[in-house]
Amino acid sequence: MKSLKIVEYNLKLMRDNKMYKKILIAVSNHPPEQWGDEQKAGWDEIVFIPFPNVPARLTRQEVREMAYNLACQIIKIWDEKTRGGEIVYLWLAGEYSLTVFTIEQLLEYFPQHGYHLFNRMVFPTSERVVYEEKDEEGNVIKKSVFKFVQWR
Repeated sequence: MKSLKIVEYNLKLMRDNKMYKKILIAVSNHPPEQWGDEQKAGWDEIVFIPFPNVPARLTRQEVREMAYNLACQIIKIWDEKTRGGEIVYLWLAGEYSLTVFTIEQLLEYFPQHGYHLFNRMVFPTSERVVYEEKDEEGNVIKKSVFKFVQWR
């Protein structure tokens, strides 16, 4: 397993005296406009794809078809960005079956193109901070705030 220092070094590789851009394809229900500066830091560009709604009554095959379409969107953006020599990462988070089936589709594509998908997937980490407040009637209300920590 590579150390974080090696990964960071690879991100700073130079090609033709030009620094690679570090691009994140974010597929989730959390648009970057709602992220704090810390979560956006380190990315030169964030391409957001809203994670599709997956109706509970869909069949397994219908979800697989959604996964194929989502994978095609991701691959199209990935290919456009990497064509210029950029370093692209993927954050894919949402309903479990669509997430798994999309990764399955992507795994078929990436080995043929010299990428190992799991080395290019990233995951935001956060800490939950819970605090209590009292309302006007004296009732205790617990609130949770999720504070971004790092990309893993």
